[in-house]
Amino acid sequence: MFRNTTLLGSFLLVLGSILTQGMRNVKDTPWRRVLFGLWLTIAAVMPFLYNTCFLSFLTMPEKMHIPKTFKELSDAVLDGKYKCLVPKESIDGDLLLESGIDYLVKLGETIQKNHWKYSYAEKLEHLLDDTTAVIIPRVALELLLGSPPYLNVKASEDSSGIWHSGIALKKGFCCRKRLNDVLNGIINGGLYKKMDQ
Repeated sequence: MFRNTTLLGSFLLVLGSILTQGMRNVKDTPWRRVLFGLWLTIAAVMPFLYNTCFLSFLTMPEKMHIPKTFKELSDAVLDGKYKCLVPKESIDGDLLLESGIDYLVKLGETIQKNHWKYSYAEKLEHLLDDTTAVIIPRVALELLLGSPPYLNVKASEDSSGIWHSGIALKKGFCCRKRLNDVLNGIINGGLYKKMDQ
């Protein structure tokens, strides 16, 4: 494309055109004009797209930090960055207040002062936004909003309590020993952990 120009000179001219500088020494044959026109189009569009993407990146709001533990949640609520809801039907708010842990007590006091409660009858997806956290059992969260591939909220890995479940048997149940053997096999084999996954 270039007349009487070295390889280094051609490279500098092309580099200059990328940085929106003019080119010179271009031959005037028709096919080279087409090639040169395509090159100028690319050289004009690419910096424009780069500048547009870079400016949009700079003007994008910073993603908010998502609290992963109760300590981080308590700090975010006390700073006014988050709102935390507890169910009306449960004693979660009272448990926070009676926990004896400083940051959980402060979180419970803030929830109580602002009356941040919701009912299980309400649609949970209407209550959630980018700055709202909900204290809810993990099973209920998956039941109401779906399981992880379809879940569009972040579930915390921190837990506030562990609830044990049991099986009630009739007095004089004939197969108590056999049932205990089967349950011990399930627990020792780790099958109950596989059901959660």
